[in-house]
Amino acid sequence: MQNSHVTDTLVQILSLALRLENEGQYNIAKIARATADSISRRAAWEMNLPNDKETLTNAPEKCPTCGAWGGTFQWFPPVYWLEALDPAEALERLRKTPLEVAALIEGLSEEALTRPAPDGGWAIRNVVSHLRDAQGVLDFRIDLFLKEKNPVLEMKQVWKWAKDETERPPSTREIFETYLSTRREVIAKLETIPLADWWRTGRHEEFGVVSIKQQASYFASHELTHLPQIERLVKQVK
Repeated sequence: MQNSHVTDTLVQILSLALRLENEGQYNIAKIARATADSISRRAAWEMNLPNDKETLTNAPEKCPTCGAWGGTFQWFPPVYWLEALDPAEALERLRKTPLEVAALIEGLSEEALTRPAPDGGWAIRNVVSHLRDAQGVLDFRIDLFLKEKNPVLEMKQVWKWAKDETERPPSTREIFETYLSTRREVIAKLETIPLADWWRTGRHEEFGVVSIKQQASYFASHELTHLPQIERLVKQVK
């Protein structure tokens, strides 16, 4: 496969993966990312790069292609969003996002909040429900981390719950208030635990060993992808 064709194909596949992740379709996005990984591995194999561990694990002082210094190289974690934030940064992000959501949906009627996207995708209500559901998972897991040693964290297909109206409050505002109140409770828990507890670990069914620090960072980072989604939907219903 020619290099230009490989590059074009990878860009298209990774663009698809990003769109799927923005819609909460993480498992389908993983297939796209796995396909991109397979193509890139095949292309790398054809380049006959060195394969001994010592050569691969010792980064060069400078990039042989662009000349960038080794200290500026980006670290790629084994799982998306597991590059943990500092505890203070994670708390600030968890604290700030609900306020940004509130500002985005301020003044919108329930009809506007529940209006489906033009492409048939989520309405703003579904996104808010998804944020509340994800917050519930984070809350449950924090309790599990603090109560048990090395707990098992079940994989949850949270995005599938977004359109499930079973036991949902009648208004989107009420769903948001539940999201906001449980977020405050989680922040209060995280603010009071010893700093060392942020490194308490459990075993996620999909991601393997993860810490409170990584999980708080994961959910904080996950929410950021939905802010532009809400912003786009707001523009469409106004």
